[in-house]
Amino acid sequence: MWGASLLITLLVYGSSLNLPFFFDDLDHMPYVAQTGLIDIWLSSGGFPYYRPLGATVWRLSYVILGENNPVVLHGINLLFHGVNGWLVSVWYRQLQGDKHPLWPFIAAVAFLLYPFTYQAVPWIGALYHILATTLILSALVLYGQNGRFALYAALFCAFLAPFAHENGIIIWPMILITMWFTKPNQTWAARAKEASLWFIPLLTWGIIWRSAPKVRGDGSRLAINHAEAIWQNGAYFLQGFGYPLTWTGGWLRDNWGLNDLGLALGLTALLLMPVLIALRQNKRILIPLALFLGGSLPAVALLEFAYVISAPRLQAVPSIGTAVVWVMVLQTLYQTEKPLITADAWQSWKKIIGGGILLIVLSQNLAFIQKHMRQHQMLGQSWQDTTQFATQTGAESNKLPVFINLPSSITAPQATYPLGHEGTVFMVSYIPLDRILPVQTNQETLPYALRRQDDIRPEMPYLYGVMGDGRSWAERQQTADNIAVYNTIFSENRIDTRFVGETLDSVSTQNIGIFPELSVYLYEESVRHTSDGLEIPLIWQTNQTIEPGWTIFVHVLNDQGALIAQADGQAWDNTFPVNEWEANSILRDIRYATVDANQAHTIHVGFYNWVTGERATAQPHNTQETADHLPLNID
Repeated sequence: MWGASLLITLLVYGSSLNLPFFFDDLDHMPYVAQTGLIDIWLSSGGFPYYRPLGATVWRLSYVILGENNPVVLHGINLLFHGVNGWLVSVWYRQLQGDKHPLWPFIAAVAFLLYPFTYQAVPWIGALYHILATTLILSALVLYGQNGRFALYAALFCAFLAPFAHENGIIIWPMILITMWFTKPNQTWAARAKEASLWFIPLLTWGIIWRSAPKVRGDGSRLAINHAEAIWQNGAYFLQGFGYPLTWTGGWLRDNWGLNDLGLALGLTALLLMPVLIALRQNKRILIPLALFLGGSLPAVALLEFAYVISAPRLQAVPSIGTAVVWVMVLQTLYQTEKPLITADAWQSWKKIIGGGILLIVLSQNLAFIQKHMRQHQMLGQSWQDTTQFATQTGAESNKLPVFINLPSSITAPQATYPLGHEGTVFMVSYIPLDRILPVQTNQETLPYALRRQDDIRPEMPYLYGVMGDGRSWAERQQTADNIAVYNTIFSENRIDTRFVGETLDSVSTQNIGIFPELSVYLYEESVRHTSDGLEIPLIWQTNQTIEPGWTIFVHVLNDQGALIAQADGQAWDNTFPVNEWEANSILRDIRYATVDANQAHTIHVGFYNWVTGERATAQPHNTQETADHLPLNID
């Protein structure tokens, strides 16, 4: 079973091995690189929480490898998630007392494909949640075993669980509930003795937790939420519990105009009937139900609603109970001997009905996760390309790389579930922007800058956030004279980074000609063939400032002189108007033309005034002839 669980995890989440560091990784990775194991356990390190166990795992990886390796750390998340699926199957078998492998396997799959773990598994920083899940499950499974060693091991897991995440404290009430249902003949004195034994790990953790320095970012203390926030948070977690049906809520909200919170609660309420029917025959369903409620309670009671609906990873621990409850309900109804219809008809239809429901739910879960994993891949590839370009620029020149519209998040315009934010977020406001790329390269410094240019962002079938300030190129060059510019290109299935230009101190090639009325020279450089068409580098030198209204045209013609492609617009991917060029400046401007390169014959380059429509006069080098463009040859 453990092999199947790991295989499913790899098939669903294996692409996360290609992801960079993102989100709070940009805080965590520098911390573990600079902090020894003892210091990790002595304080929270300036974080608003005390979770030293996850940081210990990262620190050990850093010590062994000599660096923070994203592939290894993503692999650790996958490993623990796969192990958790196996532990769910073992715990399910213990609860049901059924040695048949089918239902425990279904429980493992239901847990592995729980939709809201799409944020936890591919994000290294969510190891806190995954590791707490592992320790809670391990304690429960070991408790179900016989022998002194299993008992001590279970107590040790119960002790460690809160050090992974505060939700680990639910192991104590979970043991009490399990004891009540699995040991009905135990005396009250024996129950009190056993309960006190399991309270020792919780008490020990509490003492250590209280003594460890912790910092709240806003200087406030944790406090119980007001009634409205508790109601809203509760609705969000109940939506997760009702995931076999609540995935229809987004469609109902958008098409019927129904209230999102009401849908989350209403759709979950519709599922109470099968739970109540199953409970009449199997009271042990209350054990995983208690795990869902206990795992949800801290976040419901203490965290802000705006935070909760943006953090589906909070449902990692409750997802154990959620998955097990629904499989137990399905198995109980499937095996009932008192159907509401005739026995023969029930025997004929129950396999079809049960299998169909299971297939629909799991298929929807898988599709939901795959959608978000594609978003992770798009953002991750963009960040990796940016890191590569920044490193390459730093190694080959003294120019500052400037990246336009580096993405921070992706969100589908329509959410699947009625309540919550379902986007994929890579960057948050409380982390400095200058930390993004150095953390990827394990370097303390990697100079770069980010620029935001909203008016060149395309309309796409998803929403995305970008980073950087809106300073003009002239303002940017006040802090760095020599810059290399990269733009982010958004398409439906990819986010690419491409080089679009740079400033130059001098030029060594022969000029092609001049535009006399603008006093601008164009210098020769080879046109390059790409997989999509042509890369057209233009080197400009201007001797004076240019009046507003002028822009550049680049036309690609075939051997009959017909226009087959064009790359018009201002310099540097339409972000640097020619009237902002400084006098006596030199810059390289890269244009890209999507065209069959074998059909391209000539390129015409020139200036036109978008107000009057006139073209600037061009004079080729060493001639007195004039034209309305300068020609470039294609090798």
